Amino acid sequence: MGCFVKIVHIVGRSKNGKTTLILDLIVELRRRGLNVGTLKHSGHAHELEKPGKDSYRHRQAGAVPAAVVTPDQMAVFMPRQPGENPFDRLGPLF
Repeated sequence: MGCFVKIVHIVGRSKNGKTTLILDLIVELRRRGLNVGTLKHSGHAHELEKPGKDSYRHRQAGAVPAAVVTPDQMAVFMPRQPGENPFDRLGPLF
């Protein structure tokens, strides 16, 4: 039997309580024993890590993907292609 992922989009203007609602939903759904993942969209282009750090320098040199792994977390950085749907690559993580 297949596994189905339910997707909920929370959309609204800035400062209208989206983050508060999302945090409350995460807590409640986790309380019910569900796995919850989030994807935060930013309409602004900005660096996700600090310039000068090794992982930043790896990306600047052309590494694709570039990853950072700590004892308790990991992050993978990869560029988006024009018109790409992020779920095409990120979907399997959810």
